[in-house]
Amino acid sequence: MSGSVGVDTSGQVCIQFTTCGRVGPGESAGATVNATVGEGNFCEGNSVSGGGFAEGGAGLFGGGSVDAGTSGVSATGGVSVGVGVGVAAGAQACITRTKCF
Repeated sequence: MSGSVGVDTSGQVCIQFTTCGRVGPGESAGATVNATVGEGNFCEGNSVSGGGFAEGGAGLFGGGSVDAGTSGVSATGGVSVGVGVGVAAGAQACITRTKCF
């Protein structure tokens, strides 16, 4: 689960909360800071996406993920850096809730 605040090209300030279910080999846990890049402007409401992830480390912890929307129109990629332990990789399905001001 993660939360973020962003500004899109039209000047909207939006809050997003993302929850993902993951499947794949390995175990990991970490507390990280994330950076995400996507295309287009924010759309309020709920959106579903899926893709892949990889993360790991011992002490210094990092990872990345790539997701595409269920309609295949939008895509996002992200990286995370923080502290944690373990290694995991696989597939993920996510739901993102967005509210803009």
